[in-house]
Amino acid sequence: MRIPLDEVSLKVRTGPPSESIDDGEDRAVWAGVVSMTTTWKPPEASPLTPETIVQPVSVQNQRLVDAPALH
Repeated sequence: MRIPLDEVSLKVRTGPPSESIDDGEDRAVWAGVVSMTTTWKPPEASPLTPETIVQPVSVQNQRLVDAPALH
């Protein structure tokens, strides 16, 4: 998705937008929610970490856990 960022307002919230019909806002522009989620990608070792160093079990296990959703 591409959205031109000529004018932007950002709010971090849960639930739908709180709007009233008579709040004086311009209804000629889109209003709504664009949800975002975060997921784990495969770990990447530092280029300076020797190849003989094994990934810790905690890092290996983290790949199996879903990150919490951000709304």
